[in-house]
Amino acid sequence: MIAGIGIDLVKIERVAGLFKKFGERLEKKVLTSKERKMLSEKFSKIESLAARIAAKEAVIKALNAKNRIPLIDIEVLGAGPLEVRLKRRAASRLAEIKGKNVFVSIAHESNLAIAVAIAEG
Repeated sequence: MIAGIGIDLVKIERVAGLFKKFGERLEKKVLTSKERKMLSEKFSKIESLAARIAAKEAVIKALNAKNRIPLIDIEVLGAGPLEVRLKRRAASRLAEIKGKNVFVSIAHESNLAIAVAIAEG
């Protein structure tokens, strides 16, 4: 059973501008240490960062979160099949909607990154 579904679209050039302005502070605000390590190994860091941001926003929508969940409370790991780990407020929200798992798919093309998330109930 599907407990929630979310989708998000991010302009890669916007993330590039934010990264240019805030650099590592942006990464530390939205990415866990495991995600930052994974991104440092990527060829296209900005595209991957944009895709991770889109994924986290899609998860927030799939959780139907009325209160804002910090992006850092959602961890998206992997390159092929993605693994979503929820922490703190995100994990609490999944429990509130009686969810079991969250699945995410991401893609980026040209200047856009997109993600879809499904919360399984």
